Amino acid sequence: MSKFDPVPITIDVFSDVMCPWCLIGFGQLSKALASLEGEIDAEVIWRPYELNPDMPQEGEKQAKYLQRKYGRSERQGAELHEQMKYLANEAGVSLSYAGEDDPPSAM
Repeated sequence: MSKFDPVPITIDVFSDVMCPWCLIGFGQLSKALASLEGEIDAEVIWRPYELNPDMPQEGEKQAKYLQRKYGRSERQGAELHEQMKYLANEAGVSLSYAGEDDPPSAM
């Protein structure tokens, strides 16, 4: 390897597909890797991780879940959701559903 060859690295990402913070982190990682293009050759390996194994199979409304999980009021939960949307935008990712079918009910 010459001094100009990119350094190979492996990055293991442990992520829950339903976690907005995981998506935000991935967006930040992607931006960081793009800023280092040519300096490192990163292989990103996705690993599954279930953040909330006690979630009922039918799920829970996102707003209520955030309030309960973080001990927030309804207003604070809405503020947290807005903060997540802002940080997602800054990281270059969207928390908006982009599937082909109707979006799942989140709020």
